[in-house]
Amino acid sequence: MSRAGVGTFAALSAFAATPTAERCELCAAALPSEHEHLFDPTTRELRCSCGVCGRLLGGSTATRWTLVRHRVNRLVEFRLGDAEWDVLGLPIDLAFFVGSRATGQPAALYPSPGGAIASTLPLPAWAAIVAANPVLSRLEPDVEALLVNRTRVSTTWSRSTSAIASSA
Repeated sequence: MSRAGVGTFAALSAFAATPTAERCELCAAALPSEHEHLFDPTTRELRCSCGVCGRLLGGSTATRWTLVRHRVNRLVEFRLGDAEWDVLGLPIDLAFFVGSRATGQPAALYPSPGGAIASTLPLPAWAAIVAANPVLSRLEPDVEALLVNRTRVSTTWSRSTSAIASSA
């Protein structure tokens, strides 16, 4: 390799090794590691945003964006028995359940070797689960979900916002 080639390779290697700061995808401001996210329900895209863009665009019904809140709550009072779970027809014991503002329909998302799978839910079965667990009627569509983990010795239920965003 020529000397010029070695210098170019070294420069490219140094450039590739330099960590780049994450930027707001709306205004390009530098972002800290903990930052806001905005969800566009029409395209189902999640965008990193600075605090200003998050407050301006995610806090109003006049914009297309929905602010994704950072919170996870364990639902201690939540109940979902084996019979109710079986009626949902999911092949594994780990799933997110999220409503869609666009369709008004709930969906289950669960992992697979090929990536996340979205499955429609039988509406009567889901309505019965919501009736038994009123907290589900307060989930914000598209950005807030119920996480059910039945893969452990004890089953857990959580209300999550930041987790669903990466799964949808």
